Amino acid sequence: MIPGGSDICVIENDDPDVIPRLCLTDGDLAVADMRTLRHTVSEKLSSGEAPTVFSQTLLVFKPGKAAHYLGRLRTTLSSCPSSTRAGMKITYSRADGPSAGDEVVSMKVEYRYLKPVEGMPQVRTFRVIVVRLGDQVSVVCDHGWEGAPSQDQTIFNASAEGARLLAVA
Repeated sequence: MIPGGSDICVIENDDPDVIPRLCLTDGDLAVADMRTLRHTVSEKLSSGEAPTVFSQTLLVFKPGKAAHYLGRLRTTLSSCPSSTRAGMKITYSRADGPSAGDEVVSMKVEYRYLKPVEGMPQVRTFRVIVVRLGDQVSVVCDHGWEGAPSQDQTIFNASAEGARLLAVA
């Protein structure tokens, strides 16, 4: 799906790190179909090239429910931005990002370990970009590499590719 990248696997649709859920209910995620791929790409850094990983989820909602999902997502960003899971506090916040499709919600998600974990930074922050076009949604979630985030432009490019895929679907 992403030029210059390789799809490394299709992942389970119940993976909590591929769709921002915050305090949303199953009713907010009234999807008719959902597919997620995890991608790895090489990024050019000042020190050379390094791999990075992100997921891209394409969702087809029941009529009218995609706009509802993005509306609820915006609301819960303000009312319920944090949760605790697997020894981490996870906090979402609004962030600047690209524009595409009918509407976009661009966020950063902070993973803060409640106790130190050897070999991992205490705090990691990644981008999440949700694009809606009609009743379809593309969600790009950065997973980075070894605790470091992907470059913003890598995630912006993936989001633009997701919007393009929605337009041709």
